[in-house]
Amino acid sequence: MKLVVAIIEDDMSHDIIKLLAINKIRCTKLSSTGGVFKKGNTTLLIGAKEEQLDEIKSIIKETSNNRLRDPDDGDSYNANIFVISLKGSKRF
Repeated sequence: MKLVVAIIEDDMSHDIIKLLAINKIRCTKLSSTGGVFKKGNTTLLIGAKEEQLDEIKSIIKETSNNRLRDPDDGDSYNANIFVISLKGSKRF
């Protein structure tokens, strides 16, 4: 089991959560603030099986790439994803 922590821009959160739900991937949404301009972000906590990781990354990447302000800017990012290994996780 893995924990995916995805920090995304607020305006993308609805689309990503909807696509995750369509693919039967549950997540928890947290409001967060960060960066130089202290603008709003959304942090998604996603418990996932190993075989779901590529699908989750793909959903976030495609949604993020569709919203880049300047696609030619190599330093322009809309999402940060962290994948953490879990041991002994249980769902109740």
